[in-house]
Amino acid sequence: MKKDSSSLSQRLNRNASKALANARAHVAVDVPHSPSPNDDDDDAPTTSTPTTSNHVRSFEHMNLHAALQTCLKEKLHFSKPTQVQTLSIPPLIKGKDVLVQAPTGSGKTLAFLLPLVHRIISRGARLFGKQHEGPIERAHGTVVLVVSPTRELSLQIESVCNTLLYGCRMNAQIVCGHVIGGEKVKSEKSRLRKGITVLCCTPGRLLEHLKNTASFRVDHLKALVLDEADRLLELGFMATLREILEILERKAAPRRQTALFSATLLHACGVDGGDLAAPARGKQKHTVAHLAELSLNDPAIVRVGAQAGASAGLSGDNNDTTNNAEDEVPHYSMPSTLVHASIEVPCKERLSLLVALLRQRCSRSDDVKASHGGDGSGDDGGNHKAIVFMSAKDSVMFHHTLLGTAELGRSAGRFASCLPLGVVRGVPLYYIHGDLPQDERAKQLLRFSKAPCGALLCTDVASRGLDLPAVNLIVQFDCPGDAADYVHRAGRCARTGAAGTSVLFLRPCESEFGTWIEQRGVGKFRHLDRHDIYRSCLQAEQRKRTEDGNHNKKLGSNHVREEVFALQRALQACVARNVELHDQAMSGFRSFVRAYAAHPAAVKYMLHVQRLHLGHVAQSFGLKEAPTLIGKGGSKKEAKRKAVERKSKEYETGVKRVKRGGREQEYETGVKRVKRGGREHARE
Repeated sequence: MKKDSSSLSQRLNRNASKALANARAHVAVDVPHSPSPNDDDDDAPTTSTPTTSNHVRSFEHMNLHAALQTCLKEKLHFSKPTQVQTLSIPPLIKGKDVLVQAPTGSGKTLAFLLPLVHRIISRGARLFGKQHEGPIERAHGTVVLVVSPTRELSLQIESVCNTLLYGCRMNAQIVCGHVIGGEKVKSEKSRLRKGITVLCCTPGRLLEHLKNTASFRVDHLKALVLDEADRLLELGFMATLREILEILERKAAPRRQTALFSATLLHACGVDGGDLAAPARGKQKHTVAHLAELSLNDPAIVRVGAQAGASAGLSGDNNDTTNNAEDEVPHYSMPSTLVHASIEVPCKERLSLLVALLRQRCSRSDDVKASHGGDGSGDDGGNHKAIVFMSAKDSVMFHHTLLGTAELGRSAGRFASCLPLGVVRGVPLYYIHGDLPQDERAKQLLRFSKAPCGALLCTDVASRGLDLPAVNLIVQFDCPGDAADYVHRAGRCARTGAAGTSVLFLRPCESEFGTWIEQRGVGKFRHLDRHDIYRSCLQAEQRKRTEDGNHNKKLGSNHVREEVFALQRALQACVARNVELHDQAMSGFRSFVRAYAAHPAAVKYMLHVQRLHLGHVAQSFGLKEAPTLIGKGGSKKEAKRKAVERKSKEYETGVKRVKRGGREQEYETGVKRVKRGGREHARE
């Protein structure tokens, strides 16, 4: 069996490598990104795509099923495809394999769902083979597999697919479902036994069912989609995906269509837009190019929003030398409606600035009116929805507890809140992280999606693929690990032509990181002044509290500084008097330092843990203890308490632990316990 598996793997590599050796002859597309479906294409540059794809102005011209066209127009209110949909749908309808790179928010989910649903609801032997003269039914098992890196993304894709099926009135015959981690395997087996036509899944759970669920039918599988392919590899799923492909090679239909989608796909190939059949120039073996070699056959390559000339190798004119330094620097494209901003803030003021920014931008409009003065980042009024990215789950939990439930005293000055609504009064708070149970994660995302305003505190688990409605502010509170992470975080807003702002918090020692991100083509950063944000927030608070007509009086820099210091002292007092919050702060501090020390080598010279002032980092978590004591797991008082407990335990057990020669040893203390009159007594 092991020998057969090895030969199968070799055959996969040999066949795929042979197909990709002719990549230069394949369809290659490189066009600027225009996220809005209503923009005019008259000025679009000429590309190497066929004119039928380049000049599609509506879904009616794409030969989609009539029911799908009606659903798009009447249910989803889409009249015109985005560029990635225009370029990806035709080859997918024809059954070709595709490799697609497009910016976040450009409509990639519909780009692969529309043609695949079209093929499912269309009848006839031309699309599904002679064995499927009639319509596809649940008894045929799974026809389309969509693999994504996170549970939330799988659920989102399932929701979009069900919307299409309900709109086409095909939801009775065609079922879209999911199998993801965190749910009961027994329930999933029951659903698979009944038949799921379009299955949205995560890699680990899919592999488990392929191995252990006999009723899971994939013998009629016609399409496999790997969404956010680079993230799948970053999370270490290469071995899992290889095993999935080998099993599908044995069990599935002989000809299977495969599509790879991502916002940073080709940069993850290791050749930065060059020939996909070329080696990765010394980079890690588990790249998207390696995955493409295993899964794709004669693919059409689509790039939307790439830099001019970056796809020369894809088009066949690979005249650049491999030693060109520019080839080593990946370039990313972002929506033109996204504003990139950065704030340089001292470490000990980060918590205060986050409070001020959320109060200013995300409060309910009836709590905080639009303020004047501005911070240069767009609309400064309330009623915004924000996503705040942090590096560790412990940091997320601490900030959610502090900002959501703790109350500031009068010592906080004008920032003080007497209402039981937390530090960021009037700002609904939500949170998710990787260790949160699946039902709670789904509940938090649903609440945030339905809320008119508020802030979602999260780790990078929410940075890929999620389409959360009406989000117009991204706060990158902790620096991302690389440019790709920045792109995906910022891509949660400014989707499908909407406006949005991404704000990157930088410590003084991290200032060059912003320049490094700019060099990756994401856009020019607008540098914001933190004092403008403080002043704008304070003026809004003053306007709400006073009725003497002086609410527009400008606050001097000294007054602003005093208020900020008062807020910082009040936050530290909140942490000090709440034992649970204090423990969360220490856990958040330690987790942050560990995450910061784990930055990849490419950015470590800018984001090195030795450049941090750990005392100021502790203050950013509202802590007063020295970092050395925090690192040892507690304060002097805690150490004294543990010593008392240890002595008490020694007395009770009669065994004392001492260190001799670097090792702990036990010896009798000489205390013997005897019973007298039914009671225990100790004697020497």
